[in-house]
Amino acid sequence: MAALNNQNVLACVHTVNSNFPEAFILVGGASMVTRRSNRSTNDVDILVSPSTNMGQLYQKLVNTKLFYRGEGSLFVRPSGSESNTSMRPLKIDILTDICFGLKV
Repeated sequence: MAALNNQNVLACVHTVNSNFPEAFILVGGASMVTRRSNRSTNDVDILVSPSTNMGQLYQKLVNTKLFYRGEGSLFVRPSGSESNTSMRPLKIDILTDICFGLKV
């Protein structure tokens, strides 16, 4: 089950990497999955510059149709999900800082 979930995470990371309109750093569990960690995650966390206009960024993402808002959060559709029904969207958290005030 974890292997299938990690394939889904990797597909979502691919979507972000290919379609995200701003510079970002992948952090959190999804970054560990890309490093072949056996542990899985249920979201994709990315770090953007604190000067990012979040309203404009969210609108650009939603306009691509690969990202959407739902349940009060932003979600990313995994690459290849059109032909593979086992792939599912994951929540994406866009951060402007992480622990200890580290910024991009």
